[in-house]
Amino acid sequence: MGNEYLDTELKENQQKARESFKKQVPKLKLMDDYYLMMYAQRFPEDFSMILSEFIGKTIEIVPSSFQIQEVNATPDDAKDVRFDITADTTSGGKIVLEVGSRKKFNDLRLRYYLGKIDSMLLNKGENYKDLKESNIVIVSKEDKRKRNQPRYFMRMCYVESLTEVGNSPEIVDNGQAVTFINASYHNEKDNSTLADIIHDFKCADPQKMKNKIIREHSKIIKNTQEGRDFMLGQVDTCITKLPLFGGRLLSKEEQEEYREEGREEGREEAKALYEAELTRLKNEVQKYKDLYYGLNAKAQS
Repeated sequence: MGNEYLDTELKENQQKARESFKKQVPKLKLMDDYYLMMYAQRFPEDFSMILSEFIGKTIEIVPSSFQIQEVNATPDDAKDVRFDITADTTSGGKIVLEVGSRKKFNDLRLRYYLGKIDSMLLNKGENYKDLKESNIVIVSKEDKRKRNQPRYFMRMCYVESLTEVGNSPEIVDNGQAVTFINASYHNEKDNSTLADIIHDFKCADPQKMKNKIIREHSKIIKNTQEGRDFMLGQVDTCITKLPLFGGRLLSKEEQEEYREEGREEGREEAKALYEAELTRLKNEVQKYKDLYYGLNAKAQS
């Protein structure tokens, strides 16, 4: 009974989620996790170009290694990490794209990400010397350094080198690189491909996008029946994997809360059945007692 209650409660809201998504389509941007995942599912080949522009050097992604995060209901601060997009490069390294859904990115979270990526690069029993280059690209809603630059590179360096003549940092070449993309960047005079892609990540209307590849592919996915059917198919897949309520995804805590309600209802039903059965048995016992004492009284009379 508890599971039936939960299933019914969730199924009643699935259609609401579909209808809600249809209304949201015109407003969706690549900065939105769900839409980014759908775009990447449909046009994975675009990301060699996008990521090359983000990190400032040409890379080629190994197509078979391209992995896209499924919709994740895990709370933001949980220890589970499933990056938005991960891929191997033809040079043997790993590149990760994480689009920040929160306004401010926590540096401690970055530290955890870096450790997680290194663990993905090294198999059990392998030597640390076998570690390949890793790149993590974080598209952040905030201007990380408040300098109105399109991107900021982060590398490990010797602090002392910053105070020496020339103020040129001595970089530690450990193969680990972090690039912050400033999604709030805006400069009318900047006509670079990087600036165009940053603009397009924030743009919901394909007609107003600047990068030719992203513009044409966005038209397909948002403005054609084929694209809309594809996105709704992705929504249906998400619905079968994660419970929804009121047209939105439930968090992990909410899922557990509703399961607990179902279990509680099941316990209450079991308790009622137990009490009913106990009452029936007591009545049966009483009936036989009455019969015994009745027969005994007759025999004595």
